[in-house]
Amino acid sequence: MLLPPIATAVALACAVQSTAPTQAPDSTTEAPPKDAAVTTDWNVAGSWSGAISVPGQKLEFQLDLSEDGEGVWSGAVSIPSQGAVDLQLSGVAVEGNTVRFAITEIPGEPSFEGTIQGDTVAGQFTQNGMSFPFSMNRAGVDAARAGQALEGIGDIIDAALAAHHVPSVGVCVVYKGEVILADGFGHRHLEGQLEATGDTLYSIGSSTKAFTAFAMATLVSEGKLEWDTLVKDVLPSFDLADEYAEDHMTVQDLLTHRSGLPRHDLVWYSSPDATRPELLSAMEHMEPNARLGERFQYQNFMYMTAGMVVEAISGESWESFISQKVLEPLEMPTTNFLVPTSDVDLTAVDAALPYAWDGDQFELDDFYNITAMGPAGSIRSSANEMGHWLQLLLAGGEYGESTLLPEDELRYLMSSHSSLGAFPTETNQVMVGYGLGWFLESYKGHYLAQHGGNINGFSAMVALFPLDDLGIAVFANANSTSLPDKLTRVLADRVLMLETDDWLAAPKSDEDEEDDQEGDEDSEETGRVLGTKPARAMAAYAGEYAHPAYGSVTVTVNADEDGLTVTVGEEKWELAHWHYEVFRAAGEDPPVSLDDVDLHFRANAQGRIVALEAQLEPSVDPISFERQPDQALLTPERLDRLVGSYKVNAQITLKITRRAQTLMVSQNGGPSLTLVPVEGTRFEIEEMAGFALEFELPASGPAPSMRAFEPGGSTVCERIEP
Repeated sequence: MLLPPIATAVALACAVQSTAPTQAPDSTTEAPPKDAAVTTDWNVAGSWSGAISVPGQKLEFQLDLSEDGEGVWSGAVSIPSQGAVDLQLSGVAVEGNTVRFAITEIPGEPSFEGTIQGDTVAGQFTQNGMSFPFSMNRAGVDAARAGQALEGIGDIIDAALAAHHVPSVGVCVVYKGEVILADGFGHRHLEGQLEATGDTLYSIGSSTKAFTAFAMATLVSEGKLEWDTLVKDVLPSFDLADEYAEDHMTVQDLLTHRSGLPRHDLVWYSSPDATRPELLSAMEHMEPNARLGERFQYQNFMYMTAGMVVEAISGESWESFISQKVLEPLEMPTTNFLVPTSDVDLTAVDAALPYAWDGDQFELDDFYNITAMGPAGSIRSSANEMGHWLQLLLAGGEYGESTLLPEDELRYLMSSHSSLGAFPTETNQVMVGYGLGWFLESYKGHYLAQHGGNINGFSAMVALFPLDDLGIAVFANANSTSLPDKLTRVLADRVLMLETDDWLAAPKSDEDEEDDQEGDEDSEETGRVLGTKPARAMAAYAGEYAHPAYGSVTVTVNADEDGLTVTVGEEKWELAHWHYEVFRAAGEDPPVSLDDVDLHFRANAQGRIVALEAQLEPSVDPISFERQPDQALLTPERLDRLVGSYKVNAQITLKITRRAQTLMVSQNGGPSLTLVPVEGTRFEIEEMAGFALEFELPASGPAPSMRAFEPGGSTVCERIEP
């Protein structure tokens, strides 16, 4: 016969104490008669939370006690880890500062007796003749104390906003299951002087990754996926430059940042209109710098891929899955994945606008379209609604009456799966590793799972102290600010009553920053070769350059004809000559992706510019953008002017034909070879290295001749009339 859950747990605990004698309960702890009416000296009515300390574990419980006004007590106890819900109590009695009660209809006569000390009760739990210590606290007392610890925090936050040049923050603190703070501070919209509230929406950036990991854990708990399932088995189009990594990467590897790939973030950041399948196909052309599992390297593409795994297994979009499995049951109706556009009245909704501090004033930033990389960072939420997410995570995957994820799977996400490989620099902040969607650290002796986020004009931090039942979320509408992380630690210090640090000290002054920048500029100039100039006229560098993953870059001559302009997507930046065939982004505010990056134009043996190289990913070789033919010169009408037969000598005739937009060449009726356009009317023979054809093309009419190039020389070939 199976014992009830609580009896099973205690019986197992007793079994490990093989030397403990079996004896009858002591008369002093025997449960009083059922429903006994007694004189009450202490008021213990209400909800309590506690734990029984059995060997090797703590059995947490929640208890409700009530009195009917005539001295008769009743109550119920729930023990979540054992599946016990609302077990009825009997013999509830309060005498002086002692409370006693038993659990109804459970074998072994389980009973409690404890001493009341204000809002705390401590004593002994007894079952089957064995006794174990227990303690419980009145629910809400800890949260009330924590709330008192945050008194005056608004003034502190307002001062921090000014010191750190941040327009506003949304802040949520959950402690012991209760939201003790959820509010906005500062202005979500500077131009309209609109104040932030607890409902103000902020982009949370990479704090989204924990949602994607949660989604995958949901599929694992439902038996639809296993952590060691190969990505290739779910996504056949998953191709990498490293074939071993491609064939052996598991779905868990996607979440641990150990893929062997560095970030390569410019691939997606410069392609806001790309789709997930398009970005997935680009990964085949990204150079790795480590073997699978070799070391931790933060990687957004793998989380995008994890979202695509969720889509493939569930049969619905990642956004829909997150909405149905997380947002809807957590009552988060305004949390979304939408990217506002310029034609939306942003003052009509309670949403923060993105800002950046330029050193003197705030500048309104653009919302970035991160839809394709959504599983890595697209969620927008508020302090109020993120409180529900924190409550779920701190309650072991439960929210209200629902279990969204088993507690063991949730703990698996917050367990270390990757070593960060870094030696600690502070005793109060020691990085433990990376879980699945969470950075793990020891903060002043407290276990902390956290993940920040940054995307154009927004910064975020979501932090959990799971062993302390504390969760904190801070969102800011400022670009790349450290304030969310700093404020999170201030709030944790206060709630956990830790010795606080001067986290919110003002950052460096503008003068200090300028001094640092001047020093940096002086050191940078030492790497420049002075007195050089470009080897070619500016027009020789102009053209389109392409990489299969990073996309296209267009270079044009600027208006003054003394420099170049580079265009990536819709963004344009001026280039100034640095030395030799190297250019750098000009101006006082170059893009982060091109700041101090050498753009090197590479020529072939014939002196023609064939590629543009840039160290866009520091840990791999420079990214080479190959020069592309001018598509305006490859129209069918223009190519037809090159079609015909050309005489090399008395014995050799070359025939040019067209297949769609590709020219072919054959010699004396032999096999056709492909002509690859390189520049103007010059074509290389794909199958014969070192051989090329360059056509003479007048303003109108067919080409009268061409020059055939081969290693060691060239020959003029006249057109032969049909």
